[in-house]
Amino acid sequence: MTPPSPTSPAPTLTISIPPSFSLDLKTTSLMGSRAKLADVPKLHELIEHQVRRTLTERGMWKIVLPGLSTVSEVKEDMKLHECMS
Repeated sequence: MTPPSPTSPAPTLTISIPPSFSLDLKTTSLMGSRAKLADVPKLHELIEHQVRRTLTERGMWKIVLPGLSTVSEVKEDMKLHECMS
C-alpha cells in the first residue's frame, strides 16, 4: 500500500501486488469419479499461469479517498503520471 502524496491535488491510496507474490490455487474437476482426466496437472498449470499473468498486469489499484477529491481529478492525475512514465 502506498499512501497519497501530501502535495497531490487528488489524493488516492495505491494498492499493488509485488512481482514475487505467492499464488496458491486448487484445481478440481466436476467430471465425476468415473472420468479419467490425464492432463489435470497441465490444466492446473495453465490456469495458474493465466491468473498470475492477469494479476501481474492489473495488480495495481488506485482508490479515491472519499471527501478529499473527485473521480475526475484522480483521472487527470493518473493521465499526468502515465505521460511522465
